[in-house]
Amino acid sequence: MYGVASFEKKMTPLEVASGVQDFEAALHDLALHPPGKSDTLVAFSAAALHDLHDESFPQFKQLVEDFVRGRTDMVAPYKVQLFWRAFQYLLLERTADKEYPAAYNNSLTWQIAFRTILIDPPDRLNPEGWSLMEMLDVNNNQTNEPRRYAGVKLAIAAHANALPDAPSLVDAGCSAGLGQIQIGENIPFHGIHIEAEQNIRKLLRARLIGTMAISNNIGFDKIVGIDPKWVEACSYYPSELEDTQLNHSKHKFRQFLYQRREDFVRLHGDLTEGPGSLDDILVRNQGQQYDVAAALTSLYEIPKDQICIAAKALESLTDKLVVVQDFADIDPTDSTKLIFAEDIYGPASKYRLFSKLISDGEEAWTHLGTWSSGRCARFRPTAALIDKCLNQ
Repeated sequence: MYGVASFEKKMTPLEVASGVQDFEAALHDLALHPPGKSDTLVAFSAAALHDLHDESFPQFKQLVEDFVRGRTDMVAPYKVQLFWRAFQYLLLERTADKEYPAAYNNSLTWQIAFRTILIDPPDRLNPEGWSLMEMLDVNNNQTNEPRRYAGVKLAIAAHANALPDAPSLVDAGCSAGLGQIQIGENIPFHGIHIEAEQNIRKLLRARLIGTMAISNNIGFDKIVGIDPKWVEACSYYPSELEDTQLNHSKHKFRQFLYQRREDFVRLHGDLTEGPGSLDDILVRNQGQQYDVAAALTSLYEIPKDQICIAAKALESLTDKLVVVQDFADIDPTDSTKLIFAEDIYGPASKYRLFSKLISDGEEAWTHLGTWSSGRCARFRPTAALIDKCLNQ
């Protein structure tokens, strides 16, 4: 249904205790920098921290320990993201609580919800037979903001001279493929404010709303299938669910997810398993490397000891252009590497666009621009991006 994660690693009690401490620290960070400035998530953090130490409710601590023990494939801040999204999914789709999120801006409401979900019979809340722990075991945080792919379109436009007229595109960690579909179907990227002089704004907007031919539009994800309801639970912060205008668009969003797309193919693959595991992805391009290999908001969750493998796997997919857009920066001591933020909602974290033109022998990353946030409403291009677009 959602895919299968790998949980083979055995953890000692000491390692589990350390993992729970890291999880607690990440909960504190969630309260300090709640995504979407959501009071609901501040309250969620307070309730979770309380219940981790409530001896009268051992089910909650057991849930966290099992989660930490099972998910060695992501670091603590992203475990916490997955944790609150799983509860959001249950409240939206299983309990259908009409008071969510409006009534959940205090920790007591969350504590009641935790007890209801963990103590009540599973079949009451999980008609499909999935317990909360099973959801946490096999689900992943997903990227579903289509406007993020405006960065891919700008990067392709900036390197047009080095690419075919209709480049092939592969996206690692594509989730539902919403952004790739928008590029492939030439749906313009409107509503993005570009922080630059008027002539540059005009230049880049033309790239964002103009047509672009894409051949062999492929995406892959470690999640085997797509549950549109889970995609939706990952796509909105609680504060956004209270937005009347945004709620009005939710129905269209779900309809979009259910539509079949003839020009987009979604496959199964995992960068952390290394280049050799991606043969099926290459087969889809007649055994050849793709013109553009992209990874958007998918590398930041990977533990540091696996980043090198994932980066090699990404670059193995293309013989021309690599595009990464993530909460990252170029390593000041080694420009061939990117450093990813440990707390993506912290004030020092920036969502940036990078490229590497392999066909030109480039080994160093080029910073093309910075977004105001992962919601991609405002973009500040670098001189490198402007120069590249002017010279195409």
